[in-house]
Amino acid sequence: MNQGWEQKLKGCFGIEDKKFGLHPADEQRGVELKALLEAQGVKWAQVEVEIHKFLEGCSPEHIEEQTKAAKRLLCFGEERK
Repeated sequence: MNQGWEQKLKGCFGIEDKKFGLHPADEQRGVELKALLEAQGVKWAQVEVEIHKFLEGCSPEHIEEQTKAAKRLLCFGEERK
């Protein structure tokens, strides 16, 4: 069964530390996710909502840090808002 981008996004986080793209396998999944998001025209606001849902219960600092890391790796610039 094909996973939606939301499930693939979760796979970009470490299981224990919930850090985005820190481990090589997580980073590779991020690269694959980026292509999928671009192909489907997914906006950053949608991705950010899913990150916040996934990291619910984490500290606000961790959520902010990981949101920034995801935005960098997924290359959401001004044109992809």
